[in-house]
Amino acid sequence: VGGGEKIKFWKDNWLGEDYKLEQQFNQLFLISDQQNSTISNMGTFSQGNWCWDLKWRRNLFDYEQHTAVTFMEAITDIQIQPHMQDIRVWKADPSGIYSTKSTYRLL
Repeated sequence: VGGGEKIKFWKDNWLGEDYKLEQQFNQLFLISDQQNSTISNMGTFSQGNWCWDLKWRRNLFDYEQHTAVTFMEAITDIQIQPHMQDIRVWKADPSGIYSTKSTYRLL
């Protein structure tokens, strides 16, 4: 992740895990007021540090608190780098670069 201008926060796989936040934290996704936002629109820099600014359609219920803590643990250590471009990695090839050959191997 660079500045997060091209990566959808909820809908793209950007954490380096095998899931999208929309899938792993669907309960929170459903109440997010930022479902289609890019990473860069999900927070701001304050004194050189990235601060998440998550907006919800309603307050979280008590039973959602544990999920919210797990969610925050997943995104807290991500370093947003404002002056760098986002780079997509093709996971089907060790080089991270898309090729027809690697796509064929998936079949």
